[in-house]
Amino acid sequence: MALVGTLAKVAVGYARSRDLLKDNDDPIVDAGHAREVVESAREKREKVGAVVTDLKEGRGKDRAREAMKKRLKARMDGSPLPETGGETATESVSDAEADLGADAMLTALSGAASESGRSIDELLDAYNDGGEVAEVEQSARLLLRAILMAAKADGEIDAAERAVIVESLGPAPEPEHLALLQELLAAPVDVTALAAATPPRQIVQVYTSSLMAIRLDTPPEAVFLHRLAEALRLDEHVVNALHAQMGRPLLYRQE
Repeated sequence: MALVGTLAKVAVGYARSRDLLKDNDDPIVDAGHAREVVESAREKREKVGAVVTDLKEGRGKDRAREAMKKRLKARMDGSPLPETGGETATESVSDAEADLGADAMLTALSGAASESGRSIDELLDAYNDGGEVAEVEQSARLLLRAILMAAKADGEIDAAERAVIVESLGPAPEPEHLALLQELLAAPVDVTALAAATPPRQIVQVYTSSLMAIRLDTPPEAVFLHRLAEALRLDEHVVNALHAQMGRPLLYRQE
């Protein structure tokens, strides 16, 4: 299985370990206010450019989302994937979890598309055909690092949480993927190093992947995101717009 699939599984496993999707039906940020924040950021073109729309375009592909949700549900249930489409959704992965996993995968594809010049649809077709595209694998590795670093923003991941995350890979995970997961779980929080490893065209993907792992209800989480935004050189208006798009509390006060 390609690393981008492991990325989705880990995102779901971590969300389960900390109940991040609890009460997920109620957005943290009011939709009307979210639109205002995004539009406000877009008006400041000299600071924002096209960065605000990158995430939306990378996560808004209906065909890709539904295909990934079905594939992820089948994978995490342990069911074999048919030769052609038509997988049956299982009860082991909720719709909210499948959405999160699809978001993680689409974010990786978006990053790979920006680096390779290929379309998300083209990269998705390669993934569905069982291929491992180098740019997608590199993007997935980077975003997996971002998610697990953010997970430690308010302290270490405890043994019980680690167990849930590792179990999300299934009963027979690929050894190299498991080794990478263990390595990243043990790695220190270092936003400077993460930012240095981030290509300029993937700064939005790295930030939003970190945000996926954070409920943003503690000061250490806010400090982590602020430090990451600064290291990635993301403007405050861009950061607030990304938070609004993802239904998270705004990080900075509005003027």
